[in-house]
Amino acid sequence: VILRFKMPHGGNLVMDSFKLQQIEQGSFTLSTLEYIPEISVISETCFPANTMVKTDQGSIAIQNIKPYHHTIQGNIVVAITSTYSSEKEMVLIKKDSIRKNYPIYDTLISRKHKIYMKGKMKAAYRLKENYKGVSLVPYEGQMLFNVVLEEYGLMNIQGMICETLHPMNPMAIFFRELYNPEKKDYPNLNKIESHKYFLVQ
Repeated sequence: VILRFKMPHGGNLVMDSFKLQQIEQGSFTLSTLEYIPEISVISETCFPANTMVKTDQGSIAIQNIKPYHHTIQGNIVVAITSTYSSEKEMVLIKKDSIRKNYPIYDTLISRKHKIYMKGKMKAAYRLKENYKGVSLVPYEGQMLFNVVLEEYGLMNIQGMICETLHPMNPMAIFFRELYNPEKKDYPNLNKIESHKYFLVQ
């Protein structure tokens, strides 16, 4: 049995009586997100809003970093990606769980985002094997963000050294074009088909 419903953003549908072949199925509730952006890009390396990034201009919540204004270790930020995760889980790294002030706050990070550990870059989910303060938690569907510099590099995320998104990554190229400083109205979303979804691995 397939049921299809067309609902507005923030909509809520409750069916008190739901039967299949005369058998009562109980109540059934459907709801939608309050807001769905014009473009939903799926990514696997990113952070939720209000994750603090150390820039040359001070610590700034990742979603508030302004391309072509803020810099990280002298490198210009050329784009901030805003995406959703293709994973069902994220990694929670508790404050001081790796070592003191690493990280300085509880930090949510996507599973495959790489963190600098003992001279090597390791995917976040692998830290769970060796650190009690690292765990997998459900991804709740929130928008996630990442930083694109002119060159692939590192950034300080809440006291941890993490990778930036490689500028040749297809997603980085996509968002870099949106933030092209030659466009007066960037990010230029108006030319993109409304509610178009992209999957970028």
